[in-house]
Amino acid sequence: MATYAGGRLRGLVVALLVTGLWLSACTAQAGSDESAATGGGGFVEAVPTSPPSSPATSTPASPSPGPVESDRPGGDAGPPNIVVVMTDDMRADDLRFAPTVRRVLRDRGVQFVNSFSPFPLCCPARASFLTGQLAHNHGVYSHEPPWGFGAFDDTYTLATALKQGGYRTALLGKYLNGYGAQDSLVTGGPSWDYVPNGWDEWRVTLNWSPQSPATGDAYDYFHTSYNENGRVVDRPGEYQTDRLGQMAREVVRKHAARRSRDPLFLYLAFVAPHFTGEQEPGDPADLLTPQRPERVRGMFDDVVRKGAGISRRGSSDPRMRDEIRTLRELSEPDADLRRQIRDSTRQRAESIAVVDQQVARLIRTLQRTGEWERTILVFTSDNGYYLGEHRRPEGKSMGHEPSLRVPLLMAGAGIPSGERRYDPVTTVDLTATLAEFAGVAGRLARHHRPDGISMAPVIQHGDRGWRRALLTEATLRHRWSGRRTQGFGYRDTIGVRVGSWKYLRYEFSGELYDLAADPNELDNLWREPSAAPVKRKLARIWRRLKDCAGRECQLRLPRSLAQDAAATRELTDAQLAGVRRRTGVPQG
Repeated sequence: MATYAGGRLRGLVVALLVTGLWLSACTAQAGSDESAATGGGGFVEAVPTSPPSSPATSTPASPSPGPVESDRPGGDAGPPNIVVVMTDDMRADDLRFAPTVRRVLRDRGVQFVNSFSPFPLCCPARASFLTGQLAHNHGVYSHEPPWGFGAFDDTYTLATALKQGGYRTALLGKYLNGYGAQDSLVTGGPSWDYVPNGWDEWRVTLNWSPQSPATGDAYDYFHTSYNENGRVVDRPGEYQTDRLGQMAREVVRKHAARRSRDPLFLYLAFVAPHFTGEQEPGDPADLLTPQRPERVRGMFDDVVRKGAGISRRGSSDPRMRDEIRTLRELSEPDADLRRQIRDSTRQRAESIAVVDQQVARLIRTLQRTGEWERTILVFTSDNGYYLGEHRRPEGKSMGHEPSLRVPLLMAGAGIPSGERRYDPVTTVDLTATLAEFAGVAGRLARHHRPDGISMAPVIQHGDRGWRRALLTEATLRHRWSGRRTQGFGYRDTIGVRVGSWKYLRYEFSGELYDLAADPNELDNLWREPSAAPVKRKLARIWRRLKDCAGRECQLRLPRSLAQDAAATRELTDAQLAGVRRRTGVPQG
């Protein structure tokens, strides 16, 4: 484990550098908008979740592959199988490295173009998926103690509701950061042999610790240890992504052999393309990258000529006018660091290609076993990732688009074919949607007040427009200092995202971006007098949302900030085109 320990130390050094930069940012003073941020404002109301009464603001969907009697797939055949494939740290534009996902899920299903992580960090985002709640409600703020797995009450989750609703449930791969190393909140004891309530099949990667009997680690792709239904199993020499794909096919074949009409919920949680602690020959010297098998190495060298977030002119973000000090004090990447960002982009792409191969094999198994026709397949990621934007060579946890935007696609039983949806969606909305598809929304809501809304009406009937504000949260100081931040709780940054604007508040500073005019978020308008009116509106929304729960989190925008479906589509396409013009990278 010496190499792994070295990798952990290198990762800690990076984290400490970021933390130091963040602490220096807290010495800056905010603009003069505090009165607006703490003011009232009664123009915000709950957004209805029923389908629109008038088609005028909707984009009509093309006919689905089969008849659909309601917004819930399945009909007389019963609830559908649900297979969720979740990657780790995969950006939305990383879909270019996943041809099977593009061909099957995007071209034959529904792609959500405006899909966001509500908390761009692995552990909080995954806890949000399992509960349907935002981080300030489920209490997982980071991956470090006491905020990682050890802070998560998994007595009742989406899996528990599905199992009670008649589903067979399986989790393969990554659970929450710290699982295996931190004690369980539920039992108070070690977690390496702990299986949470609600899971029939449990084969989950373990984080290594000196106290654990495991010898491998979740982030060692070639030496991973698993809790397999309560038993610690070390698997040295097996490439983790391939092994997880094999496990998934075994689960599908086993389920099909039962000849039961009970539906299956399979949550396949890959660690790729998350970086590893293992340094390999040819890896970037200063950046952390994933391990890949020999068969894909060099696969994208002719395609990826620079880092995904580096502009075509070779710079990162040279303007960065009035950026918060955390980023403003970072140096523009030099030629050597730009090469390393390019190599990191390539290696991440190679690890995604292996995921794509396993998705292809899983789809073939679903087809051969006769399960495909009654299965909804979902592909997404927990959060995005910086690859040169805002002078950050790597990382996440902040509220810019590369960190927030994630792929979200679904195809299969009752899902329209070849459609794009532009209405905004986050991870907690995905949870609400799947719960409705499965008929267990009421069960889950009795234990966790849902912070998201079901997107089933949008999937089936088309876009309604950007009518609500999205809340984003983050904790940059991953190691808990014991200090609650005034007005923020244990969070460092809280943001509001609407169609044309993004508003991010830190304890003593903030950012405001006009995304229509500035899609790459290079021109911070926080102290711009001409932006003061919209800033005040967003500050009122921010105050209403920052500690919301349940329906409080679904807020209708005022007319001046809301957009109909056509305007949302036009703005989003223009924004993504603006990013592509700068980077040359296809978006979505």
